[in-house]
Amino acid sequence: MEQRTKFLFAEETIRHNISNEIWKQGDKIPSEKQMCSDLGVSRSLLRSVIAKLSSEGLLISKQGAGTFVSRKKVHTYAPDKIGIREQLEQRGYTTSVKLLSIEESEATPILAQHLKLQQSELVYIIRQLRFVDDEPFFVSETYLPKKLFTNINSDDFQIVSCQKAIEEKYGYSINSTNEFLETSIAGSKLAKLLEVPSGYTLLLLEQLNYDISDIPFEDTRIFYRGDRIRLHFDYNR
Repeated sequence: MEQRTKFLFAEETIRHNISNEIWKQGDKIPSEKQMCSDLGVSRSLLRSVIAKLSSEGLLISKQGAGTFVSRKKVHTYAPDKIGIREQLEQRGYTTSVKLLSIEESEATPILAQHLKLQQSELVYIIRQLRFVDDEPFFVSETYLPKKLFTNINSDDFQIVSCQKAIEEKYGYSINSTNEFLETSIAGSKLAKLLEVPSGYTLLLLEQLNYDISDIPFEDTRIFYRGDRIRLHFDYNR
């Protein structure tokens, strides 16, 4: 067979195995050596096929562990009105959150602009890792003006989302939100936390939240694994 024909044959065989659940969600696929033998293709061609299917979210490679069939994407609404945790648990998923760090830093020019701060003003940066069914789902970075949150307690963010803690512990509720959605690339630190290869495509949702007085009090950046999320935006009037 010509190279193009071999590529299409290998691609369609793998798609067939996934769509017909010969390889189920989360299954490790056979080794490169085995697949090259079964499909009659070279290792370089097989790697090109796997790279294509990985870019589509059908497969995911884990360094040192192999290549796996991706799990179906989780369908959720953007979390401006109802939190991700509540949505997931309503659908029967188990969720948990881990506090990664809390630190203080001077606002960057863009952050200062978003939160209407001077560049010299301090913000808290709260990083959390969200798990769904015991698998990493997203990493969030929440930026809060220190002048509004003068008594941050790390215990408040150990097992609940930032949004929930901000509302219940600090009395700030979201009245309106600006959202920005784009793709991002996982650096080494994010990749390790989310258990994906460096350079893996992530979905970045940034939310700038305002209180009832139209004062911006929170800028949150959520880095989702691109293979695990399908965000639903409802703009019905």
